[in-house]
Amino acid sequence: MSYKVWETKKKLKQEFLACSANELKELRIQKGETALFKEQKSLLLSYSGDTPVTDYQRYNGSKVLIHEATFLTKEEQVTKNDKNQHSSLEEVMQMIAEIEVGEVILGHFSSRYANEQIIDAIKNGVRITTSKYLFI
Repeated sequence: MSYKVWETKKKLKQEFLACSANELKELRIQKGETALFKEQKSLLLSYSGDTPVTDYQRYNGSKVLIHEATFLTKEEQVTKNDKNQHSSLEEVMQMIAEIEVGEVILGHFSSRYANEQIIDAIKNGVRITTSKYLFI
């Protein structure tokens, strides 16, 4: 399960910046809005819960990524008929090292881990896989 929140803005094209409000109104009637404006989309938020890490580009460019990391390492993942719907901290850290994301929020850790184990794994993982900052 994953979700994305996009922001869409319409920016006046460069060639129309010097036009007056009346000129823009007339141009909009003549040419239509799409001729005057360009649409800019940005990925504000990506959320991934109970989802294995399969496609790094799915979250690329996200300003905020919320991702589950049920297990600390790949080896700890328990697969049942290859239907594992969870990811590991190790996989998530590798993914964020290879894509552009702003802030990362990790959650959905298995209750088998003490908070100290999770924090240690995050700190060690950050040093090993990426120079990006991770706020916990």
